Amino acid sequence: MEGASKIQDLEEAQGLATAIVSDLMVFHDQRITEGIRSDSLFEFLSDEIEEARNYYENAVAEDVLVSTNFFNRAIVDLMVYAKSDIPSRMW
Repeated sequence: MEGASKIQDLEEAQGLATAIVSDLMVFHDQRITEGIRSDSLFEFLSDEIEEARNYYENAVAEDVLVSTNFFNRAIVDLMVYAKSDIPSRMW
């Protein structure tokens, strides 16, 4: 987001994290399920998660990034917890 103002508002930053992770879920649902089932979610989606995290970090102001964990929380709450009905060694 070169040249654009970075997000300073906490609610806006949290909303962006939620939207990004929601997009990951839509486009990679089957791989998320496979990753949870095999207890290798983060290996299955490492490139996609890294790309999503980079997008988020480039859009959000540094002080918001260091004082919050919105992106990681969205991963856990939306991607992992939402699939807790899938049998896995994770649980």
